[in-house]
Amino acid sequence: MQAADILGKGFKNGTAILLARILGNDGVAVQIADVSAIKYSAYAVNESDPNERTPVDGHDDVSLVPGEVLFDTLQKDPRWTVDNTGYNLLHQPDRDQDEIFPIAGKNVLVEYRLTPTDGGQVIVIRFKINVI
Repeated sequence: MQAADILGKGFKNGTAILLARILGNDGVAVQIADVSAIKYSAYAVNESDPNERTPVDGHDDVSLVPGEVLFDTLQKDPRWTVDNTGYNLLHQPDRDQDEIFPIAGKNVLVEYRLTPTDGGQVIVIRFKINVI
């Protein structure tokens, strides 16, 4: 298993479309029926202390509907520039009430936790966004 943050940049008070390819323990792309729940949280992180992270108002432990952010087939469109295989997670965090990137010069960690329907281990996907 490989663990790595997905790196990106975002504008202060802006938004981002976050894309990822999520595989299950069997190495096959996760589908909607494989996931019973998804939650995401965003944290301002302290680069000097990786254990210190502060939740971003309005973006802490937010529930998402799996069918609204997951795809049953891998998607390939101009937004995905990583490879020719595609993505199966697409989410644009809502900023109608609270900005997800409120401070320039900071990094924001956006963490997704997917609960499998089969009771297996929670799948964690993380994006580390440098806010400019």
